[in-house]
Amino acid sequence: MKLGILIGFNPDDENNYINACKELNVDYTTINFIDTNWLDLVKNSDCDGFLARPPCVIQERKSLYDERLYFLNKIMGKDIYPSFDELFIYENKRNMYSWLDLYGYPHAKTNVFFKKSQALSFINETSYPIITKSNIGASSAGVSVLKNKREAKAFINSVFGYFNNNLVLGKSPLSKRFVVPVPLIGQSQRQYALFQEWIEMLWEWRIIKIGDSLFGYKKLLGSNGLASGNNLDGWAQPPKKLLDMVSQICDDGKFHSMAVDIFETKNGEYYVNELQSIFGSYNPSQMYINDKPCRFVKTGDDYELEEGFFCQNGCANLRVEHFVKLLNSK
Repeated sequence: MKLGILIGFNPDDENNYINACKELNVDYTTINFIDTNWLDLVKNSDCDGFLARPPCVIQERKSLYDERLYFLNKIMGKDIYPSFDELFIYENKRNMYSWLDLYGYPHAKTNVFFKKSQALSFINETSYPIITKSNIGASSAGVSVLKNKREAKAFINSVFGYFNNNLVLGKSPLSKRFVVPVPLIGQSQRQYALFQEWIEMLWEWRIIKIGDSLFGYKKLLGSNGLASGNNLDGWAQPPKKLLDMVSQICDDGKFHSMAVDIFETKNGEYYVNELQSIFGSYNPSQMYINDKPCRFVKTGDDYELEEGFFCQNGCANLRVEHFVKLLNSK
């Protein structure tokens, strides 16, 4: 068994895969996936499958990576992990909400506009506050709360232009690395607007499923009323209902590695907010119950609790183990 680790725009992103392969004694090689000669590198690699880690910051880079995954998986017939379908909706909120609509999972009402006139008509009729999100961007990057029509109109002008959509810089996130915030023009959102209804929530659950392993914890609300990006975790046993929901999502999409963020409202209702095949995982355990690290293992329709640390190297060990199992089964 030999795995190819696809090296993208930030080589450090693949270090977890490299460390996991070393710890699990899995043969591997690295492949520069953004090299002009990438096709020859893949053909000459003699790999049984390829581990992918798409970028999650700049839209053009994600699109390029997706294009090459399409040829690697769909045309060349090479196995990749995670699967192409789950990476196609990774860091692509437009695709993700279409998927949730098609499969009928509860989520906040979401409207995507590609015409400025339609977006302006919408903000005249909707109730406030509303959420706007960029198509790409992790940890709440590109997420804003619009409190009234004036703020919504200013946002629309920023992404579509005031007079001509060929003359637009776009809505840029602000860098937090400098004393004076600097707009990151290369990450700017242009030519579309994504609006989402505001949902009053208690907190947001993150439920992770990789293979038959499941984990869960609460993401607590920050001062801005949002749960993403504030690093406020609340360890608690997730309800079985959410484990069942995430298991069904992964069955429907044939997803191998997925973190599902789910709003819990004051009325006890659940709404899917995000599907992320690749996600931040710095703690060696992504679930603690009674202060003990643990996971659930899916066995049929039930879940068996198992204590221990299972999320080493950002959960890459679990992904590599599962990928090897899938390849061996073929």
